[in-house]
Amino acid sequence: MQPLLELPDIVREEGLRLHIHLAEAHMERERGAVSRAGGEEAWPTLGADSFRALRSKGIGVSSTQFVDHLGVLGPDCHIAHGVYVNADDRALLRARGTSVALCPRSNEIIGLDMPPIADYLREGNQIAVGTDSLSSSPSLDPLADVSLLYRVARQQGYDAPDLHQRLFSAVTLGGATALGLHVGKKRLGQLGVGALADLSFFDIAAREPDDALAELVEAGAGSCARTIVSGSDRR
Repeated sequence: MQPLLELPDIVREEGLRLHIHLAEAHMERERGAVSRAGGEEAWPTLGADSFRALRSKGIGVSSTQFVDHLGVLGPDCHIAHGVYVNADDRALLRARGTSVALCPRSNEIIGLDMPPIADYLREGNQIAVGTDSLSSSPSLDPLADVSLLYRVARQQGYDAPDLHQRLFSAVTLGGATALGLHVGKKRLGQLGVGALADLSFFDIAAREPDDALAELVEAGAGSCARTIVSGSDRR
């Protein structure tokens, strides 16, 4: 617990940002009535030096509630995964302005559940898309994760017509927002005057804007034909 108490202050004093894997494992979910009985206000008196120790003393709060209690969450922090979160956890992330980088292919390979993407979308959480690196994902192509998120969202009952646009925004501006790069002189993730010329071009069959967006979101993996970073051709 001590590092989580000290690191956020150190990071913020240096003007840096925080990133933590959170709500990735089954044991991180809230244990219902146990947390209500234990009482969050009793935490400091229990002498628990870790999340597991807190659980062993009968406090069933989720890992999201736990790290917020330690001052980790905030607009200068983004988390990876966010799979095992309930409505209270998601509301807490929104209240703190904390983005969630979803990594569904990694979850699938490790054998975890899919993130509650439909709930995140309905409730208005800030989301981004990640791969979680080659250690747990077959490639670093975020559009492969976007395609899976699209299928999962539909399976979870998200039927609004804006799904393509919401997921496209998550993998572009959403990522920039999670990293704090959506504003300022070096802002990215958007097309606009003053933003960095970070561009990607995709080889897809559709030509009408709505059809092209749908194809990119649903089946865009492997279609990147050219990448420009800060005005320089990288591919």
